[in-house]
Amino acid sequence: MSDLEKAAAAFGKSGFRPASQTLTTVRAVPTCLVQYDHATKVGGHPTERISLLHGPSGEGKPYFTLGQTKSFLVLDNPVLMIDAERTTDEGFAKLTLGELWDHPLFHYRKPDYYEEVVVEVREWCNTVKALRTAGTIHKDACGLIIVDSIRKMVPKDQWDRILKLEKASAKKDKPEKLRDRSAQIKALMNAAWCDELIPLLEKTGCTMIII
Repeated sequence: MSDLEKAAAAFGKSGFRPASQTLTTVRAVPTCLVQYDHATKVGGHPTERISLLHGPSGEGKPYFTLGQTKSFLVLDNPVLMIDAERTTDEGFAKLTLGELWDHPLFHYRKPDYYEEVVVEVREWCNTVKALRTAGTIHKDACGLIIVDSIRKMVPKDQWDRILKLEKASAKKDKPEKLRDRSAQIKALMNAAWCDELIPLLEKTGCTMIII
């Protein structure tokens, strides 16, 4: 046995595998947005990733996410839309999705607090994995989660603190203190959630778009 083979065997005993045996090709779900699929350079929306969608109000973010929804549903991929903004219009959604509007794998939620979203996303992703393993949904099924929008999601206890700050800031005429504190709270909680989401999406074969 050569020195390289001995070294490889030693790493193997410690549970390490060569990169050639562990790296995988980026998977993607083709969408109805041809230019988008070209821009991603993987032929569609990449799976097992978090994508951030941002832009000015009224510039078509909901239309884009509904386009992605339709693209996933037409291939029988589960979709969960979390509407924290509570602005998704039924008529607009029906018009955009067409016959896929009442697809049995299309789910819609209007959460009250951040904690609800974290728990439900975790359960939904694990359900996607379980259904795929059982063969109930096709073996390449990828779950899509859409969050509209991240800035509306605040934990209940932190929301109570923000309200107290709001009252105090109003009395002192310092609204900037409230905005700064609110931004800090949201940044910390979103960073913590991303720490969970990254391995969760990879292990369950799901993907997320956050507005």
